[in-house]
Amino acid sequence: MLQMDSAEWSMDFAFPLLSLLRANGSHEIVKQRILDICELNNQLQKCLEICPKSVEKQILFYGMDPWREICSNLDVHFKLLDPIPCWQQNIDALILGCYTTLTHCLHAMLRNTENTVAKNKSSSWPAFSSQP
Repeated sequence: MLQMDSAEWSMDFAFPLLSLLRANGSHEIVKQRILDICELNNQLQKCLEICPKSVEKQILFYGMDPWREICSNLDVHFKLLDPIPCWQQNIDALILGCYTTLTHCLHAMLRNTENTVAKNKSSSWPAFSSQP
C-alpha cells in the first residue's frame, strides 16, 4: 500500500481537487477525471443511502461533502472547470497560501471523527467475549 505524507493527505482531504491539479495531465484529462469522480460520488451516495442509519454512515456522508459541493456546482455552472489551467499553473501558491488553515481544519475534523466513533463504539456496540 502506498503511504502518503500526512501533510499531503491533509491537503488532499481538505482540498479535494489538489491531487488532480498537481497531476501532470492535460487540462482536458483533469476535467474528465473530475466528471468521472462526480459520477462515482453519486453512485457511492446512492449505495450508502441503502445502509441503515449510523454514525459511521454519517461520517462517510460528511467526507463526501466537498465533492458533492464541487459536483453540484458543475451541474449548474459548468464554467467551474474553466479556471483549471490557471489553478494548475499556480498550485504551489495555492498550497502555501492555504496550508496552515487547511491543516488546522483537517485536524479538528479528525479529532471530531475519532471522538464520535469512539463514543459510539463504547456506548452501542456489543461486547464480544472470548468464551464460547
